[in-house]
Amino acid sequence: MIQGCYQILPTETRFGFAKANVEVQKHLDESIHIFYKEEELPYKLIVPQEEKRYVPSQKEALPVGGVTFLFCRKGDIIILH
Repeated sequence: MIQGCYQILPTETRFGFAKANVEVQKHLDESIHIFYKEEELPYKLIVPQEEKRYVPSQKEALPVGGVTFLFCRKGDIIILH
């Protein structure tokens, strides 16, 4: 099983590979090779970074219907019942 996240880099023939069917090979020496239409693609390993949560001050807190949400970020989905 191949583990990790990889970003396929642009090539001379194609800028992006969104929705492209690629073949990922893991060789016996543990190296990873990614191919698109028999062309080996350049890639880089993406190292996940720890998410830094922003905690707003009381002044910046988001008031909603009399309730203040201190740990919400723009784009968060909040369901109130």
